[in-house]
Amino acid sequence: ASQNAQISEQTTRVVDEQKDRLNSAASAMNEFER
Repeated sequence: ASQNAQISEQTTRVVDEQKDRLNSAASAMNEFER
């Protein structure tokens, strides 16, 4: 059970990092299009 918790914690962290990357990429594109 603790292993599952660790895995989901890591997955959440990875997803958050990807969201951050997407957000900065999107805002960079918005700046570029202006």
